[in-house]
Amino acid sequence: MNLDNLNRSFSKLQFGGKQRIRVYRKLVSYLTNGVDLIKALKIMWQHASDDGRRPDHPTAIAVLEWLTAIENGKPLSTAFGSWIPDTDRVVISAGEAGNLPQALENAVFIAEGGKRIKSTIYGGIAYPILLSTIAIGFMAMFGLQIIPAFDEVVPKEQWTGLASYMALMADFVNGWMFPLLGAFIGFMMTILFTLPRWTGKLRVKFDKYPPWSIYRLLSGTGFMLSVSALVKAGVQIPEILRILQKGANPWFFERMSSTLRYVSAGKNLGEALYATGYGYPDMETVRDLRSFSELENFDDMLEKLGREWLNESVEKITKQMNVLRNLSIVFLGAVFGLISGGIFALQQQVT
Repeated sequence: MNLDNLNRSFSKLQFGGKQRIRVYRKLVSYLTNGVDLIKALKIMWQHASDDGRRPDHPTAIAVLEWLTAIENGKPLSTAFGSWIPDTDRVVISAGEAGNLPQALENAVFIAEGGKRIKSTIYGGIAYPILLSTIAIGFMAMFGLQIIPAFDEVVPKEQWTGLASYMALMADFVNGWMFPLLGAFIGFMMTILFTLPRWTGKLRVKFDKYPPWSIYRLLSGTGFMLSVSALVKAGVQIPEILRILQKGANPWFFERMSSTLRYVSAGKNLGEALYATGYGYPDMETVRDLRSFSELENFDDMLEKLGREWLNESVEKITKQMNVLRNLSIVFLGAVFGLISGGIFALQQQVT
């Protein structure tokens, strides 16, 4: 791999959802104000590269590649290449013959929805992890250093009240905490590994409970936003399902392939999702899709459902994250209470 290819690959890693949304919105602004596509990309490259002084900026590299491809006769969706997800590319491709700005707006809708869900999950997990880490750190510090020092003054066997429980905590830290912590981390890693890979009837039952239910909500949001945008862009349901299958993980592929099989047999989207028995993205949404799939304004109803699903998913995930947050607060409070109460009881014993 030469230096240019390496720089291009590194730039792709840096060109994420935030950068994609910014590019789409700039293109929408230029196109709706009468600026043609090639001129718009030239302006964007000039700004991204700081008037040519920083041609190695990730956005500048991307825009120059798109501009070159379009000048060689390729449409925008093809020029984007692997810089954007397949769903974005198909949405944009469907609008190139008609309303390209609207197609780009639909791509923004998909990208922003996924970003909102992910930020809800990451933000909800970060706080409980921080509090739990602090609690475990205090347990380790007292169990390995401070309590053994007190033990030299007054043997632990003579401690009473909360001090005796603090001694038990020290024994737990020295004997079982780190092996159990390692086992817990291994267990969580195993769960994370199963999220995109575990398939079958048993997985359907587990999809009702966290963390598998959270993964289903995250995936379902992407599904609903993508389908609503693609239907609005004029893409047929079978083709949408084939697009979503491309590069899909085993869990998602299982649901899309089964749905496609029923759609190919003549069922509408809602009936096909119901027939799979997966309850994906969730049963309430499946019931709504069964009701609306044959209506003339299905594309408008689907867009409304997609937006409602996004808001409801954020609420559901927030509630589940709040449970984790509250449990971590209780855990930290219990550790602090045990340590402070134990030290106070021990001081009374010593004096």
